[in-house]
Amino acid sequence: MTRRNYKKPHRAKKVKPLVAKASFWRAVFGVSAASGLVWLVCFSPALEVKEIKITGTEKVSGQDCVKVIEDEISKKIAMFDSKSILLFNLDQAKNDILARYPQIQNIKIERQFPSKIYASVEERRGIAVFNAGGKSYLVDDGGIGFQEIDSPPDLLAISDSREAEVVMGGQVVSKEVLSGIL
Repeated sequence: MTRRNYKKPHRAKKVKPLVAKASFWRAVFGVSAASGLVWLVCFSPALEVKEIKITGTEKVSGQDCVKVIEDEISKKIAMFDSKSILLFNLDQAKNDILARYPQIQNIKIERQFPSKIYASVEERRGIAVFNAGGKSYLVDDGGIGFQEIDSPPDLLAISDSREAEVVMGGQVVSKEVLSGIL
């Protein structure tokens, strides 16, 4: 006698609903976590810059430097404004300030978490006066002309007979020539 199998050979499996699957909940959790992290980094009021402090300015207005930093802080992300300290580009702000204000020799910008930015400015000191094209310019110890002046102070005067164009923040006298004269 042979044994008979009375089971259906092609039994239909019961389909689980989507919300009962573990992979669905993992995906929901992953998307929620990623969205929360983006919100925290970009739009959280706890990480928003609230104070900018500038020290060491005499010739350049501190408010001018603050304005440049504020312009770099303000970002527009998908139609929303963000002032996150984490998205603030320190190097770009430093380069913008140095390019805009040749009187500044160096600037050090630091983040102070959670909501403060400190900047320390080192301004150039004039050690000589460079005369070219009927105009006078202050020159620092590196030979860089950084400020046009009307009445030259009692400093070493260097004249140029050529009618060369002087670029603010650019090299007007080589450092070797200037150190040789001094």
